[in-house]
Amino acid sequence: MYLCNGMNVKDMCLLKYENIKGEVLEFERAKTARTKRKVEPIRVTITEEVNDIIKKWGNEMKNGKTYIFPVLEAGLTPVRERQLIQQLTQVINCHMKTIAKTLNILNDVTTYAARHSFATVLQRSGVGTEFISEALGHSNVKTTQNYLAGFEDESKRETIKALTAFKNVVNPQP
Repeated sequence: MYLCNGMNVKDMCLLKYENIKGEVLEFERAKTARTKRKVEPIRVTITEEVNDIIKKWGNEMKNGKTYIFPVLEAGLTPVRERQLIQQLTQVINCHMKTIAKTLNILNDVTTYAARHSFATVLQRSGVGTEFISEALGHSNVKTTQNYLAGFEDESKRETIKALTAFKNVVNPQP
């Protein structure tokens, strides 16, 4: 999910092989599919790592309508579809918490971290807000700016620490 523009679990579950257009995975966020405004699809470059994940964990492609990952299947009721997606989200979150605990990460870690991490890593790498906005599927750059504001505050706090880093320097003995 991290490698696919911070995609959420529902969107990952809804992916079908018809969403693959050459070396690009193109999809519409389920969250925005219900809106009446014109929404541009999200386009994800299929990297070697993404391709490896699909090969390892994906369904065998029977046709374009085949779901990429083995969570959903054709003919499910919307209620059952929602249940399966929620169940998978809980399983992923449980595993993420176990991994975080093993790594002594104290923050609450959930599937939403993939989206936040994707945006934060790009921002801290100097990628422009406009690109991040498009990659996240935001229709307005203001939404992305609000989204990134909290990360900017955290980054500023870390940067400001450099102003007093001299306090941590040990004076060498002559």
